[in-house]
Amino acid sequence: GPAARMRAGTHSRRGRHRPRAFRHRKRRNEALTWKDVKLAALQKMFSADGGTLVEDETTKDYLAGMPQAANEALALLCTSNRYLRKSVLLEKPQGPARFAMKDEAEDFWAFGTPEVYRLENGMPRRTSAFSTVAGRDIIFPGRQAGRYEVFYNAWPPALGEKTLDTYELPLAPDVAVLLPLYMASQLYKDDDNSIATIYRNEFEVARGELTPMAGGVTAGEWTAKDGWC
Repeated sequence: GPAARMRAGTHSRRGRHRPRAFRHRKRRNEALTWKDVKLAALQKMFSADGGTLVEDETTKDYLAGMPQAANEALALLCTSNRYLRKSVLLEKPQGPARFAMKDEAEDFWAFGTPEVYRLENGMPRRTSAFSTVAGRDIIFPGRQAGRYEVFYNAWPPALGEKTLDTYELPLAPDVAVLLPLYMASQLYKDDDNSIATIYRNEFEVARGELTPMAGGVTAGEWTAKDGWC
């Protein structure tokens, strides 16, 4: 049967040779592209040899389901483990001002650890002269006008059938490499649920070991440190 053939290391259910490893390697700290992620997922499902991404009868169903599976993985990773940290510049007028973050940044999800800087002569100076409302608005009570950089946790970008293979995922490499594990765990259930379960377990263990990125500004002997959510 298919499982026996895979255990023997010969052919998979799809009629392809089982690859020994993800052969299309990226340099350390180099961003992964959508093609890299899809190829790695296919290799885990024994449907790709080497570094060539082929769409044929053996891969088309897998490829069609990849955007949704990848979006699920991104949502899990970027809202629970390694948040996608971004910032937006706000031009505050004279007098107290209130900004709705969704109006200023479409991908706003949450403030996370409060991190706001007033830009003075192009240099960021951390400020606490603000407050947040209901986790979605930010208020500056002071009268002085100014420019502020507000950091926030963002929703990951949605991947779809029109996403280019050359698109670089806006994730740290140690996060991006987990996507193929989750994708394979979802797409390979009908082929071999035991292998799919192994991949899901590996994904959960790996994402549980992700550490937060450091935030804040370091300058000279003065240091402001904040762990990014």
